[in-house]
Amino acid sequence: MKFRKEPVQSCYLLDTGVENIFIHEYMVSAPGDFVKIYLVALMYTEMGEDIDQAGIAKMLSIPEEEVEKAWVYWEGMGVVRKKDDTIEFAVLKECLYGKKPVKEHETPVVKPSAVLENKSLKGMYKSIERTIGRMLTGSETTEMINWMDDFGATPELIAYAYAYCMTKKKDNVRYVGAVVKGWTSNGLTNVTEIEKYLSDNDQRHYSYKRIMQALGFTRNATEEEKRLINAWFDGLNCDMEDILNACGKTSGIPNPNINYVNKILNNQHGRSTAVSGGGTGMTITAYYQYLREKALADAAERRNQVVARIPAIEKIEESLRQRSVDISRVMVTGGRDKTLQMDQLKREIDRLTHEKAALLTEYDFPSDYMDVKYACSLCKDTGTKDTGEQCECFVSRTKEAKEREWERTS
Repeated sequence: MKFRKEPVQSCYLLDTGVENIFIHEYMVSAPGDFVKIYLVALMYTEMGEDIDQAGIAKMLSIPEEEVEKAWVYWEGMGVVRKKDDTIEFAVLKECLYGKKPVKEHETPVVKPSAVLENKSLKGMYKSIERTIGRMLTGSETTEMINWMDDFGATPELIAYAYAYCMTKKKDNVRYVGAVVKGWTSNGLTNVTEIEKYLSDNDQRHYSYKRIMQALGFTRNATEEEKRLINAWFDGLNCDMEDILNACGKTSGIPNPNINYVNKILNNQHGRSTAVSGGGTGMTITAYYQYLREKALADAAERRNQVVARIPAIEKIEESLRQRSVDISRVMVTGGRDKTLQMDQLKREIDRLTHEKAALLTEYDFPSDYMDVKYACSLCKDTGTKDTGEQCECFVSRTKEAKEREWERTS
């Protein structure tokens, strides 16, 4: 008499055995989709049935190329071996603890620490998954490895890139990759350098918005406008006060524009007109700059005298500077309570200004003793009035410049 057991037809009535070594040593750092692909294929293998890559992809609702990447990954880890069109599952206990020799054409086992079990990579994946609030896909982890190979990016840099991109509500791998490429192309190799770079660029971005606001625009600056603004800061060495003063001079024209401001700043800081016949003497621009610098130096000297006698003045000035910065930020960022915030800040500035004046008077200083006293109050020693016209002092300053040049060369 022979005995025979009816084979189980449904996969739901069977169990799939997974080695604990796989769970503990390999699964914890593997991309989630790659683990799913491994388990589905293992289930079909133990059932004695075939399933192709297209079938796995359809079952898991993932792209077919993701399945191919998974087998490349697992083969590199030594978990499977590819032989022609066959995927052979390795016995992991033998791979790690046994003495089974590696046969010819057989992929040698790569210990997890040598590939993606590396602590820094494992930490990077976990950090990124916490940041974006989901599991990474296999294609994403593959891209990250490519960034390391192609751009020289470190795991720390990549994790920071994801954190930075999430502040912009972006976690698309292409977007993050572009950020990583941009940083590394600029020679940024660590988080400290990147933070400084971002700080500098964020400040410049704030400057763009503040200048556009001063011109009466609510839109962002165009690329050409940014180029001009960068030239003011980097080429003409203007500070924000210079630029905002120039923007203020557009109030007298019908259609204020950035080119008008550019002309004013170039007249003040850049293009020079020689006032001596040979073109080698002191320029009117240089002379105006000399007058401004002298006025600022004299004011700084007077301020030092005051602070030496009234130390509290320094704290009041710092508070005034901070309130001015706060006002600019509120003007740019706006918000539902923008008007209320502006009123509160203005009241605080008035209070501090009165407190400062009272202290100066108490110590027998004029209330305007610390102010910058320009030779010409109309143009503030720039040669250009608020209307954009040449100041009345221009002729006399030109004469002074010639005389000072004559005195210098005599």
